Amino acid sequence: MFEKLIEEITAQRAANESFLKAERTVLPKAILMGKVAAYDDVLRIIGELDECGRHECGYFKHYLAYGPSDLSHDEYHAASAKCEYWQTKALTWYDEHETGPVPTYIEQQCRFWEKKVRA
Repeated sequence: MFEKLIEEITAQRAANESFLKAERTVLPKAILMGKVAAYDDVLRIIGELDECGRHECGYFKHYLAYGPSDLSHDEYHAASAKCEYWQTKALTWYDEHETGPVPTYIEQQCRFWEKKVRA
């Protein structure tokens, strides 16, 4: 999501930096230096955002892609953690038991949480 913005800011920063290196400029060099510093700050802030802040987590990339939201962002992550918990429980059960199906309650929980997070 931020790739295009980062490209544009980087290009603007480079343009201002090249003006700064020129012998004569329309804008005072102090203003150009301030603009370059501001672009650096914006790029740094974008770089410090976590996956959710950049809208690159499962909620934005997967969940919302399959229809309108039934869960908020926080609810999605909580449901996703529960889904992972029950899937791990099912896998652990399979590792410990060589025969027979996974218990019904585990399977039901897996299906419930997978449906919630659209897994």
